[in-house]
Amino acid sequence: MWENIQKDWQQVFAYLKLYLANPVAQIRKIPDWDWRTNLFFLGVLSAISGSLHGLVSGSLFSFILGFIFFPLTLTVVHFIISGFFYYFSLFIIGREINYKQIFLLLTLANIPFLAIYILSALASPLLLLGMAGTSILLIVGFVDYFLLPKKVVMRVILGLFTFYVVMWIWGTIQTTEIKKMKSEPTTRQHLDILEKELKGK
Repeated sequence: MWENIQKDWQQVFAYLKLYLANPVAQIRKIPDWDWRTNLFFLGVLSAISGSLHGLVSGSLFSFILGFIFFPLTLTVVHFIISGFFYYFSLFIIGREINYKQIFLLLTLANIPFLAIYILSALASPLLLLGMAGTSILLIVGFVDYFLLPKKVVMRVILGLFTFYVVMWIWGTIQTTEIKKMKSEPTTRQHLDILEKELKGK
């Protein structure tokens, strides 16, 4: 069993080496990994990305969340999105495609996002750049590997990307408002102190 696992991971590292050199070319040739390798690979990637994001943000709590809960959340999201693409292809396009390979495509296409996510604690707009890279790889993968219609795939991916941008904008606005609400009491306290000092004079 250990020899099989070791052999599987040798193949993973060999593919990653090629992928990092040319992601667009390699996303056209998705490897056939079993579920164990697939899930463990996603877990390792997301744990590294999430924990480093926490370190960059300077929060121990964020580090713990990133190391434990981020991989779990991302795995669930991958299952859901893979199901969406599976049934979309089956009922809308009229073609059944391999669910496991859809899941792996999402994982491989998500590598740019996970890499940029580490630094997004310093500049949140970087997330949009990462998602744009992921979207491009998804289009290439669905069109060139699964041989789905290019126009349909582009419309779906563009729609999902637009939805992500809208949610990011909404989240940014909410975060800004919360920060303002937290800073207002402090500002009022300073004004009250200043007013008392002026009256005392």
